[in-house]
Amino acid sequence: MVDEEFVNKSIEYLEELGLTLYIKTRVGEFGAKADPADLIIQDKMDEGVIEVYGKPRNLDLALILSLKVLLNGGVASTEKERDEQKLLSQLIARMGMAGDDPKDVAREMLSELSKAVNADASAFFFFEEHDPDRLVCLCARGGAEGEIENKKIPLNGSLAGMAYLTAQPVLIADASLHPRHHREFDAYYRTENITVIPIKGRQRILGVIELLNKPGGFSIEDLVLLTRLASTAGVILENAIVRHQFGVLLEDALNALVEALNSRTKGAQSHSQRVQKLSMKLGRCLGLAEELLKSLKIASLIFDVGKIGVRDSILNKSESLTPEEYEEVKRHVLYGVEILSRVEDIPEEVIEAVKYHHERWNGQGYPEGLSGESIPILARIVGISDVYCALTEDRPYRSALEKSEAMKYIKRESGTLFDPDLVRCLQEVENL
Repeated sequence: MVDEEFVNKSIEYLEELGLTLYIKTRVGEFGAKADPADLIIQDKMDEGVIEVYGKPRNLDLALILSLKVLLNGGVASTEKERDEQKLLSQLIARMGMAGDDPKDVAREMLSELSKAVNADASAFFFFEEHDPDRLVCLCARGGAEGEIENKKIPLNGSLAGMAYLTAQPVLIADASLHPRHHREFDAYYRTENITVIPIKGRQRILGVIELLNKPGGFSIEDLVLLTRLASTAGVILENAIVRHQFGVLLEDALNALVEALNSRTKGAQSHSQRVQKLSMKLGRCLGLAEELLKSLKIASLIFDVGKIGVRDSILNKSESLTPEEYEEVKRHVLYGVEILSRVEDIPEEVIEAVKYHHERWNGQGYPEGLSGESIPILARIVGISDVYCALTEDRPYRSALEKSEAMKYIKRESGTLFDPDLVRCLQEVENL
């Protein structure tokens, strides 16, 4: 029989991830129905069908597949099973909202698994391919938190290593009596009882979690529960690791592209990096959300990527541009949009910033003559940073201005070319 209350509770947890759900069972319908055109996956189950719509960024198919376990909670027949499904939904929600930094995701994993079994302390030890004989503590909670992070333990000669090498959980009632107990860490926090759970990805073991010092000791039931929860946690953590690694590779590639582009323009070799640094200061001054700051970091580096389509003779011309040449320069924002539209999963705010960073507060910019707050905030930030940094750099047609002189120009154009709030922030972060 379907437990309507629990199904609705599951929906609440999933909605924290930005999902819209339509759950259909044999005895009733719960949740909100969305446009079938947005269907990501339909997974047939014993009790009916779960359909997931409106995939948010950073939530991939593997994570969505793991959510189907929640439907089992809707037909759970015992209080114990319902409690376990609730713990699983909490784990998915917390890890799913932690972002792309593997350390942040691992911290949420530690927190939820520790609470699930009332462990006093916990640590996640990660396997790094460049150091195959040791595990590194990526993060810790309680106990020796802050003392053991980034420290390493040997695979051979530790309980964590034993769990990793055998791919099996470990439960020890008195760690001090076990020959593999790594006593060096007891200088920071004395280990009494311990359980170690391997964290498995799709095809490899990512590392292990140590949970320490539960009052009364860990039970076999704790071990079974932790192993079940860890199977889902491993998939989510692996997804975060892959996204993070891709992000690092993408950032390196973008930096190389920008350096190659800047090398074509005399006096602009580090211009994009300066714009990025200043833009991030302005974004924090405005109190932008973390997701927007991530997009700003990308946009403020590659905002002029479209100049790859503009002739060098125009970019480096020391005389005034002809009307025809100026029109060619203006097209660089559209070239940039064309280039970025081919990049999979690039945030829309990044594309908007590239397209509109030459719009001006009074509507006299390009390409569309947007004005005021109709100009996307990231474009406004990149726009004022670009102008200020350009004014303080040597260019083929003029020498660099002192920062104070550049700020006088920016202040004079406050409310005309530039957002007044950003002008105030610029004064603050530049101490002018």
